[in-house]
Amino acid sequence: MWDRLKRLFYRDRRRLAFSVALVLLASAIGFDYLPDPVPHVPSESLAAGALILAMPLVSALVPDHRYLIELGAVSNLLFVLMGRVFPLSNFNLASEQVDFLSSAVLYGLTVAVVQGVVRGRWSDRFGPRTPVRLTARATTPVGRRALWFGLVPTPGHLEDNPDPSVVAIDYLDANRRTVRMIHWMPPHRRWETLLHIEEAALHDHVRLRIESRSEDVAQASRGSTSLRVFDKGPHRLVILAQDSEQVALRHLVRGWLDDTLGRMLDARLARIEAQLSTARQTGRQPKGRVRRDDPETQDFLDCFCSAEPVPVAADRHELRRKTDRIRIATRKSGAEPG
Repeated sequence: MWDRLKRLFYRDRRRLAFSVALVLLASAIGFDYLPDPVPHVPSESLAAGALILAMPLVSALVPDHRYLIELGAVSNLLFVLMGRVFPLSNFNLASEQVDFLSSAVLYGLTVAVVQGVVRGRWSDRFGPRTPVRLTARATTPVGRRALWFGLVPTPGHLEDNPDPSVVAIDYLDANRRTVRMIHWMPPHRRWETLLHIEEAALHDHVRLRIESRSEDVAQASRGSTSLRVFDKGPHRLVILAQDSEQVALRHLVRGWLDDTLGRMLDARLARIEAQLSTARQTGRQPKGRVRRDDPETQDFLDCFCSAEPVPVAADRHELRRKTDRIRIATRKSGAEPG
């Protein structure tokens, strides 16, 4: 519980800092904006303090709506500025002629306008698109082997992949430089992700170029991803970097403010940790723990850490047969993918 909250607040650090700065700025601009019911205590400071204290509560209690934090901070600043520009309007709560019901309506309209401007898709058509590199880091007590096969999709280690939508992982080319993941999440259609390995060292680092394709969408590049693992005492430090080719400004700002890549890494690590915990509780060998004489591990090391092409082994066909058996079992159960 405490670890989850620490990760949550860490990912919200930019959002909270940005929103607190806007609230303090609005409080400074509207220093005489509200009546002071308590002598010698500015109401603006009390309002700012209440908003600042509410921010982490929103992040912890309703994380799916965490965007309301910056949305409220921007709207609050804009509302105060409008009160300064139009002092005789209902934007100015300090006016003697103010109608608080009208002010509440104006505040709601301000929030709606800010949401449309900041989160609306209209800007994707007009705004510039630019390449961007995002980086995230996280620590975990999981060992290198379990961490590797949980984060890096590897043929022969389907059961170690914590993504519930992945039903098959296999090599797509004879040189074993392209890994294909088949996804299926009922009742949605099936789709595939291609991972083109550009550089890899087993249990240490990997750089992948990612492409996705489905039955109704043409193959599209999703940029490249690099992953590095470092030992940090009893923990492992994971550094994840994502290079995207064309990103709309709206997604760029939101992704940086929300630390979206870091949240994705945290979610993946949480699944791996939960998977290992379940394996320990049931008395089975933890998933992701690979024997030193595991032929798949040695084969992975040989083909990704050498320049010589490695021939396709027979286990690739075994993986395909396993995938076919999954489809047959699914068809008998009455649900057919895609």
